[in-house]
Amino acid sequence: MNMRYFILLIFLFCHLFCMSKQNEKDLIVQNANEYIASKYQNYDMVILGENHWIKNELTFLKKIIPLLYENGVRCFAFEFMAFTAQDKIDRLMGMNKFSKLLRDSIISEKSHRFIKEYMDILYVLWKLNQSSEEKIKVLGLDVPNRFPASMDRDSTMADNVIKYYSQTNNKILIHCGRNHGFTKFYQCKSPKENVVRLGNIVYQKFPDKVTNISFFPMVYSDENEKYYFLSYKDKKSVFGMDLKNSPVSKNTSGSYYLQKCDNYSLGNFYDGAIFINKKIKLCRPHKKLPEEDKKVFYDMQNILKQTKVTFISASAIKKKFSFQLWIKNKRQIVSTLPKIRQVRKHKKM
Repeated sequence: MNMRYFILLIFLFCHLFCMSKQNEKDLIVQNANEYIASKYQNYDMVILGENHWIKNELTFLKKIIPLLYENGVRCFAFEFMAFTAQDKIDRLMGMNKFSKLLRDSIISEKSHRFIKEYMDILYVLWKLNQSSEEKIKVLGLDVPNRFPASMDRDSTMADNVIKYYSQTNNKILIHCGRNHGFTKFYQCKSPKENVVRLGNIVYQKFPDKVTNISFFPMVYSDENEKYYFLSYKDKKSVFGMDLKNSPVSKNTSGSYYLQKCDNYSLGNFYDGAIFINKKIKLCRPHKKLPEEDKKVFYDMQNILKQTKVTFISASAIKKKFSFQLWIKNKRQIVSTLPKIRQVRKHKKM
């Protein structure tokens, strides 16, 4: 009798275990364009976190702007423009002829963002606005070059988003640096103090209205402040997928400094990811970019020459993860399995 109860208990345990892992088996990889557009079926705001200076990401953004408009997005909010330039931005978007002079004046209020790809994005939005029945709102979020020490960048950017959304309920794409986009994850400043980011503040205000997506490869620094890239590769060069309940979500590779924070893992950073697995190219600095910021560009060039990029195929993630489940259920030897990020070895870029 005791043996029967024991067998029944084992059966129930296995059944519940399999049920709890059902979502993990259904790892869905989508076309990147369709992936980000589909998020507006359930959310009004999507935060798209970039790694600064990566041309591939801004090229992708330029191409999907018309698609996002078709999916109801009427506001495009950017960290690379200052809120103090809003009158100029509105004037540019309403012009019949695009003004490069006014464009440069707008970006000059965030002069360390004098990058040609950002300038191109403004033109794409202006051009789309010319043929659109419902006009687009382009929102400058950040503080200007010189701002009072008492003015916090993240709270200023969040206030600008919250004010616009509260007045219009329009769907918004929020484009900013990756760490500014954290919603549920809090970056730590010290063991007892967190850095409250743009995404944290917007999420607190509208928890059911906002989701966040990050670009991969991700730029990280180790304990020696040396940078490297972390990515995942598929046969498709560009794809998107949710991080929640995926094996990738538990990956703790990344920034040495962020690893000190509570609940650190990729799945806690962002809800989803866009993987751009083409050769990494850097943005083009404009001649008006300040000299100290050009140094950042040259540092990034050196990173690309020296760094290694970790690649994993999405199909390998699926196969490996289903194999993990099979091992767990049948043989119970989880500890002998390699980590997911070791499916393929480091590869020179």
